[in-house]
Amino acid sequence: MIIAMPSLVTLMALFVILTILFVVTPVYVYKDAIGYEMSRKFAVLSVMLVIFFPVVGFIVYLFIKK
Repeated sequence: MIIAMPSLVTLMALFVILTILFVVTPVYVYKDAIGYEMSRKFAVLSVMLVIFFPVVGFIVYLFIKK
């Protein structure tokens, strides 16, 4: 049985997409938290949550924001 390996181009595209996602999301969360006049401590905590737990952190942030 032969297992197909992903090409280098596919892996590079995935790397670029994930890198952009992991850079844009914390920046958005921080600016949004400061924009809603929440404390800087909350903004930094939100960014740390999003960096360490990207999907769960973003969902928790959106839930707390409302």
